[in-house]
Amino acid sequence: MKLFKKNNLIVLAIIALPSLFYVGLTTGDHQYKRLPIYGKNQEIIKVKKSTKEFYSLSNFKFTNQNKEYFTSENLKDKVTIIGFFNEEDENLSPAILTNIKYLQQKFDNDKNVQFLVISTTEIDSNQLKEMADKVTQNTTNWHFVSTNQTETTNFINNKLFIKNVDAAQIPTDLVLIDFRGRIRNYFDGTVHKTVKQDVIDAIDILLKELYVPLKEDRKPLITTKKS
Repeated sequence: MKLFKKNNLIVLAIIALPSLFYVGLTTGDHQYKRLPIYGKNQEIIKVKKSTKEFYSLSNFKFTNQNKEYFTSENLKDKVTIIGFFNEEDENLSPAILTNIKYLQQKFDNDKNVQFLVISTTEIDSNQLKEMADKVTQNTTNWHFVSTNQTETTNFINNKLFIKNVDAAQIPTDLVLIDFRGRIRNYFDGTVHKTVKQDVIDAIDILLKELYVPLKEDRKPLITTKKS
């Protein structure tokens, strides 16, 4: 009888666990605080019934250090941190890349997190490879990418909605993208304290959303059930 009761308690705990995660995700504070979902011009989108109402990144193509294309398809089922660099810049770029490397080391064993850094000037794959090798020994989840100047400026201004950026400027924003290609927050990538605290907390939230979806999302992208 005791064994029967114990087994029942285990089953109930397994059933209740997803609900407890959801409550913590939607009602808790600090790392359990809900992240905004951004639309055009960095406006926060109001929660609606259909995920079709949400803005997501689409119709872009970069080439990475391995001479492979990185497109919106690569955003699916991943948390993506987007940053920027210029190989000739000796001020902002090192700070941004150092902070992204810090994040990479924190999530080194998580295949659901990836990093995308975009050159603000057009450079070839060999140059991207040289830059990648200087920054990190692990490029499996880190894409150094480039395209022509017009496409890069359009992506920054009209897809990420980072305004007032021209060819001579390096955006300092780290842009956090969720599993559905939606913009979830902007952070100053040059401030280590912000990266260490706020960005890590935000990534943790999105990793929880992978298993426990928001109310407006119809179903989770990953289930805990084994096939």
